[in-house]
Amino acid sequence: MPRTDASILTLAVAASWPGRPPSDLARLDPTDIRRLVKAAERLGTAPAVVSNLLDAGHAPALTAAELGLHDATLFTNLIALDAAETLLAAFAAEGVRAVPLKGTAILLDLWPGRPAARAMHDVDLLLDTEDFRAVTANLEALGWRRDRGTPLADGLSPEARFLLDVGPGAQLVELHRTLVFPGRHAIDTRALFERTHGEGARRRLDPADHLVYLAVHKAMHGYLNDARDLIDGAAWIDAGTGEEPPGTPLRWEAVVERAVEWRARAVTWLFLTRVASSFGVPVPPAVLDALRPSAARRVALQRAMPDITTEPAMQPLKNEARPLLPKALAALLANDSPGLELAVLALIVGRRLGDHGLARLRLATAARPWADRLSLRPLERVARRR
Repeated sequence: MPRTDASILTLAVAASWPGRPPSDLARLDPTDIRRLVKAAERLGTAPAVVSNLLDAGHAPALTAAELGLHDATLFTNLIALDAAETLLAAFAAEGVRAVPLKGTAILLDLWPGRPAARAMHDVDLLLDTEDFRAVTANLEALGWRRDRGTPLADGLSPEARFLLDVGPGAQLVELHRTLVFPGRHAIDTRALFERTHGEGARRRLDPADHLVYLAVHKAMHGYLNDARDLIDGAAWIDAGTGEEPPGTPLRWEAVVERAVEWRARAVTWLFLTRVASSFGVPVPPAVLDALRPSAARRVALQRAMPDITTEPAMQPLKNEARPLLPKALAALLANDSPGLELAVLALIVGRRLGDHGLARLRLATAARPWADRLSLRPLERVARRR
């Protein structure tokens, strides 16, 4: 009997876990393999699924295009991970504290033997610095060039983008000064670095900080991008709560503390609920009880942030392609203090209007060095007091 779209999607989610293929994979016929890979492409997890299909003995049934999904990701990720390690070592040598985020951290630390397990579009690093100019010379010496951008967006945004020419393309790195725009959530970047583990190029975020950040990041995308953040969350829980975790243990009490402190209780509850249901990783019921929002807010969260892993017809959208009103609603629901979020959204709109005006006046180049020196710490302090 042919599998339904829903059952294929459920299998694609399960098969997205690197190195842990479900037994159903061994019994697939070529038609279902096609459909499975197609569903995995929509989830953003095709490389891991193809890898698990290879492990299940389906190499003869996979097309060159399907095998190419895995091989292309392997090639690009090896370049990206080499760039990440080079940059982390360079920042450590300069005394700049830096940690990898999201997929970069997952592949460096949790799945180092499976570099194609998780597709990455760029390298994300968080730096403990207030001035992007302090790291520009170091990057330029390594061959990186500043990506185009308007001056205030570069100065007031949490990140700056740099490119490294690699063959026919370019490797992108996003250097973050904060995890989110200050005020959207009450995240104290300095305290975050005081909780890191390791030294130099091996410095890493505390697992609780990383897990709650993934919940916030996923909510900011409205759950409409792909499933990679969910898999990252499952990986941190699996690594941090197993009998022999490879890294720092995950402290659930710290997850609750951080979610409350960052005004992210509701979205952390949503994230952990969906990670647990999709991948079967253990989340203590007491943690979900401590984070659970009101019934009305739970309904609003579920409707504003649909689950792409359970709806076969849903097509993922890039963040910039999402309609404005649903995007704003998702942002308001992501913050446990909607009034504060409205103020921050107004600040972001004002910033972009400033960008546009400076560009029209041809002041972009002159204003960038000034904008890059703007401190984000005062905004963090204001947000924490609210």
